[in-house]
Amino acid sequence: MNKIISYWNQNRGKIILVIITLAFLIFIIQFLNYVAKIQKRQQNNQNTVEEDFSQLPLKSIITGESVDKQTTEENVNLIEQFINLCNEAKTKEAYNMLTQECKEAFYTTEEIFIKNYYELIFTEKKLYGIKNYSSTSNYYTYEVKFYNDILSTGKMQDSDIYQDYITIDKKQQKISINSLIQAKAINKTIEKDEIQVTVLSKEVYKECEIYSITIKNNRKQNISLTSAYAIGDDNGKYDSFFNEIPSNSLTLGEKNTRNYRLKINKIYNSSATIESICFDNIIIEGENENITITIDV
Repeated sequence: MNKIISYWNQNRGKIILVIITLAFLIFIIQFLNYVAKIQKRQQNNQNTVEEDFSQLPLKSIITGESVDKQTTEENVNLIEQFINLCNEAKTKEAYNMLTQECKEAFYTTEEIFIKNYYELIFTEKKLYGIKNYSSTSNYYTYEVKFYNDILSTGKMQDSDIYQDYITIDKKQQKISINSLIQAKAINKTIEKDEIQVTVLSKEVYKECEIYSITIKNNRKQNISLTSAYAIGDDNGKYDSFFNEIPSNSLTLGEKNTRNYRLKINKIYNSSATIESICFDNIIIEGENENITITIDV
């Protein structure tokens, strides 16, 4: 023990210098590894953005089908016009590019558009990448990712990326944002067993479809709705988010009318269209048999 203490006293300075040197070398190695990881991450992010910019999005990332070059150029130019207006804080002009259906669904005024879209995304000037998502008839939907300018900031995190689905209505030459692909009036009515069902309209989104429906009970007994689903032209059955409808609104009294927004669990696919809505197992107060009503949409 005395030898160790004696050795420490005689070589204290050298030992401390060696410890400090080793600690410094370990710190340098860890720091260089950290810098290398950051540079690699930035390079990967930069390559992703450049890939989005460099290729004209002709081919759908969902179906693999292609849109002709002229139509694609027109569509991309329209989206870029909207983004550039937002980048330049020209919110009135950007708002005027929206379809009437998009305004009615989300942004009834320019002020709402500014608060719920513009200020959410365009906190600073954005870069963007555009990919062809899907198309049908006169509607062309594009996946659009908004990025911060990583060349000026030097970094980009997942939280800096905002993704939207923007659809172009070729007839109107306007766009729908916030993943709204199409809104369409239907106005079809069917009556069965003194229960009248009217489908007023539908909104098609990337992740679902929402139907505005009115149901009128012309019977003298109460009726209760229990479930609903949709049927596609592909013979597929699409469940509804029926549980999202308040339970206290599912019973209709005598001569009572209620309005509903029925959400259908259908991811957008241009090759499959919903053909009908079915309300099954409608309970009639005081009767043993339930009723099923199907309406074409």
